[in-house]
Amino acid sequence: MDGQVENENWMANILPDGVKSSVTHKQSPELNSITADVERILQFGTFEYNAHNKKAIYSNGIYHMFGYNDNKPSIIHDIFLSNHLSHARNMHADIAIEEYIEEHDIITADNFKKRIQITGKRYFKNNMLSKNVGIIRDITREREQQEAMGNAISELQRSNKELENFAYVASHDLLEPVRKISTFSTRLSEKLSGVISDADMMFLERISSSADNMRMLVDNLLEYSRLATEKHIHADTNLNFIFRQVIQDLELTIAETGAHIVGDKLPLIQSSSTQMRQLFTNIISNAIKFRKPDAVAQIYITTSAITPEDIDRYNLTMHVPYHKIEIMDNGIGFDDEYAERIFQIFQRLHGKSDYPGSGIGLAICRKIVEQHKGAIYARNVPDQGAIFTIILPEKQLV
Repeated sequence: MDGQVENENWMANILPDGVKSSVTHKQSPELNSITADVERILQFGTFEYNAHNKKAIYSNGIYHMFGYNDNKPSIIHDIFLSNHLSHARNMHADIAIEEYIEEHDIITADNFKKRIQITGKRYFKNNMLSKNVGIIRDITREREQQEAMGNAISELQRSNKELENFAYVASHDLLEPVRKISTFSTRLSEKLSGVISDADMMFLERISSSADNMRMLVDNLLEYSRLATEKHIHADTNLNFIFRQVIQDLELTIAETGAHIVGDKLPLIQSSSTQMRQLFTNIISNAIKFRKPDAVAQIYITTSAITPEDIDRYNLTMHVPYHKIEIMDNGIGFDDEYAERIFQIFQRLHGKSDYPGSGIGLAICRKIVEQHKGAIYARNVPDQGAIFTIILPEKQLV
């Protein structure tokens, strides 16, 4: 190619024909070597082009980037003279400065395709180009990684969507046969009561109990799947009203256990009232269920402002009003190492015989809070109980 770099977008030389690069200052060989190494490792180079005398200075990094390792011929200069990105010029007397960032695809002298980014300034005098200076970076790998990451994210989103749809359909289809098993085993137990032996009756009761457990599991899994597949309308929601509804829903459980529940005045937020009701129901139910055997459940709900640490820790949006709600209990608590695990689906810290349940309730809570662009976490207070912290934005940003 007679010392020229073949390019997909530009076919002109970096300098006009017959004009060679000129160096206007001297550096020590040692400094030149270090500078060249840095540019090669970081894959960048610098340039300065003088439009008046049509001379340019290029660092070694540019020659290396364009595939010239041994000799230093003219490089394509059309990219420096082009105005593919035009920005408003900052006028100062009769001199204007135009800052620009451009990206171009090139084919190097050693036949490699690269993506380069030019960040520079064009200096104009009397509307004529006077000087062009800047930095060229090889961003080939960066763009390839971005493309690969984008493809991976798209594939992950597609896979998650398929899993959510599968879970919803599977749960829905499983529910009917489970209901039938439960119904018919109950009818059979009633019909054969006093006819079959106690041992046989125990087997029927176990079938019925297992079917009930399975139905509860499928119901909860179906509810978890619905959170991702159904659209919920966010509207102004008075959490005080939600709290009173939850207390009414749990009235029998509260009466049977003697649980004592006290709540602060809760805020008004934009949310799905259905999901908020489920969120508070699940956490308060857990607080009652995991009470100490020899103590009455004491549950306190408080509100407060979030801290800068909360914003950093949970990547919350700056300058958005949030409300922090803490639900404290005097229950059995949990080991600190399980603070994250308890929010994972099907994760149980205790046997079903001691504390029945599906292991999905807190996973549903996290999904609800995340869909509202908030955060939820739990911590154990030794010998006192557990504290669940819910952070929710006052308004839902589109």
